[in-house]
Amino acid sequence: MHKSRLEAFSDGVLAIIITIMVLEMKVPHGADLAALRPLGPVLLSYVLSFVYLGIYWNNHHHLLHAARHVDGRVLWANLHLLFWLSLLPFVTHWTGETGFAAVPVATYGGVLLLAAVAYWVLVRALIARQGKDSVLAAAIGRDFKGNISIVAYLVAIPLAFVDRRIASAIYVAVAILWLVAGPLRVHYLIATVVAVEVSILHNFVWHLRWTWPRAAREEEGRPRRVFFRCVAFHAGNGLVSMLGNLALMPLLVGRLGLHYIVANLIAIACTGVANFLLGDRVIFRRM
Repeated sequence: MHKSRLEAFSDGVLAIIITIMVLEMKVPHGADLAALRPLGPVLLSYVLSFVYLGIYWNNHHHLLHAARHVDGRVLWANLHLLFWLSLLPFVTHWTGETGFAAVPVATYGGVLLLAAVAYWVLVRALIARQGKDSVLAAAIGRDFKGNISIVAYLVAIPLAFVDRRIASAIYVAVAILWLVAGPLRVHYLIATVVAVEVSILHNFVWHLRWTWPRAAREEEGRPRRVFFRCVAFHAGNGLVSMLGNLALMPLLVGRLGLHYIVANLIAIACTGVANFLLGDRVIFRRM
């Protein structure tokens, strides 16, 4: 069975999923930038889901490019993957509308987990069809990134009920590392810097918007104070995150031989506690 129809069908479904996600974002009634503020959580969840869909589309494209033939098992495995990806618009909108509440964040991770498992099943079905000595099997190898992503989601889902920020940070870190250290072939330390910077900005918006919402209301219309607080956040929490990750990553990857995604998750967990204490007692102490 030829793979062209499978590729065309999958591309069409993914395009529809992205279209549904963007249509879920409601147009604000106001004409100023303040009218966009309530859309902040929805926009953040949309960007994260868009990146994940882009990663799946890119991996799916390369996966089928290396395959020569498909069979019925591959078709059903592909439909299984598309089913879980089709739920992304629902969990994306739910997570954004509830301001990243614990249950929606955990459900979002559940969909990511099941999509990752479905992709793993699709890979195994394709390898079984092509043969263990095929080009596809050699390219996949042990698929360590895919396997460790499943582990990361399994860790993040229960953490959503303890601290939803940590779970969200894990989702962001996995996506950034797949994007930067995967198709772009960037060194894992540079990928770590990019992932940490994105996490810093994500956490600042989170703190200002949801952890200390009263302070955000008090600083409405005062962009200079928000800017300087963001600088202070970078100087404090950002410095801890950057230096902590750059100190831990060579130790965990170079000395202990851990995969860079595993090492990055451990570094996020270690620096996350220090960052929250620093933000709570120093940077946001007057909030």
